[in-house]
Amino acid sequence: MKEKEIIKEIIISGANDLKGLEKAKRKIMKKYKSLAPSNVKLLQKYHRMTSKEREALFLSCNMTFSAKRDMEIKNILKTRPVRSLSGIVNVSILTKPYPCPGECIYCPEEKGIPKSYLSNEPKEY
Repeated sequence: MKEKEIIKEIIISGANDLKGLEKAKRKIMKKYKSLAPSNVKLLQKYHRMTSKEREALFLSCNMTFSAKRDMEIKNILKTRPVRSLSGIVNVSILTKPYPCPGECIYCPEEKGIPKSYLSNEPKEY
């Protein structure tokens, strides 16, 4: 319930940055005298709400629901800004659950040496 009230306070206050978010959190947490939920929990709560629930929440704050404001709230609640702009992109590769057959063109085939090493490469630097 606290999460919904914090989101409602964000809407009422018109917060559009982290400073406004923290101010809204403090205001509600002072009322409950407890710790604030994380931004992840707030974002989860916001995502779980249907579009009709979000519209109703905006209307209860005497505000009109707009896609632009919806995106602003989602961006405020994100824990990290987009990393791909700086060239850092996380990529996960899932492989099959059985061992590698080792028949790739670029895979070394030297006997008695692990595939991660080559006999003509230095062992240490």
